[in-house]
Amino acid sequence: MPEVSIIVPVYKVEKYPDRCIESLIVQTLSDIEIILVDDGSPDNCPSLCDRWAKKDSRIKVIHKENGGLGFARNSGLDIACGEYVGFVDSDDFVKHDMYEALYSAAKNEDADIAMCGFLCIGGIMTARSGEEREINCFSEYKCFSGKDGIDRLMLDISGALPGEPEDSRYGFSTVKNIYRRSILEENRLRFMSEREVMSEDVFFPARFSYAVKPRGGDKGCVLLLLPQPRLAFKKLPSGQISNVLPHNRRHKRASRQAHERGHIQNIYRPTVSGVRKGRRLCRKYSLQIKTSLQADS
Repeated sequence: MPEVSIIVPVYKVEKYPDRCIESLIVQTLSDIEIILVDDGSPDNCPSLCDRWAKKDSRIKVIHKENGGLGFARNSGLDIACGEYVGFVDSDDFVKHDMYEALYSAAKNEDADIAMCGFLCIGGIMTARSGEEREINCFSEYKCFSGKDGIDRLMLDISGALPGEPEDSRYGFSTVKNIYRRSILEENRLRFMSEREVMSEDVFFPARFSYAVKPRGGDKGCVLLLLPQPRLAFKKLPSGQISNVLPHNRRHKRASRQAHERGHIQNIYRPTVSGVRKGRRLCRKYSLQIKTSLQADS
């Protein structure tokens, strides 16, 4: 059994997967499997994936009809064999020791999730093309465990404290984490479609964390935060696999966000403090709906 399965959806990004895959095959953690999911890409991505599979026996390829990023990840999960699972988008590339650092930390603490920050290069998250910005990076090593730890983690994922630069203290994104695969399979946890909700990542961390059962005492889900950025991320223009809503479907955004508000309340229902946080998040989405409608009018 590989130590980590890394799932990489690929769609209309033929300029970028080579860099992404190269950064994976040189990982210092060598006992990995790399699952490339061709999400019905109409360009040269399918043949590119097949070529890489011939070069490295650790690479598997899935060819499927286009269904979006969330469902592409689900297809990879269906065949993954690793003890842990990680996700990388095909326009990302990772540092050579990212998965060794995450896996070693997870094993040392018997953790269900290990997380690091990432480095954004250009795109909408920085002011200028080529500029670098650290996102959701942590100043110190942290560990969350037990029910109280999970509740505190969910609050910090759903929002940041006043004065902090990011909307979320730890971020919803799954591309900087590894997850214990047995928990995913025992609970049949899969991604929602980004065509139905704002992002395929939004609900995944909460659903995973609340699915974990205590393993002696109150030690349930353990999440480790590594204090250095390990993932270099480049945001692409709209049209690639990471795009959520095409421009001509902006009018549907309000109804989707309204639909999400019900999911948010359900996710945070296990704790009173979580529900309060969910309500604050709902108000934030309501403001987004109002802003979106004003922009469209």
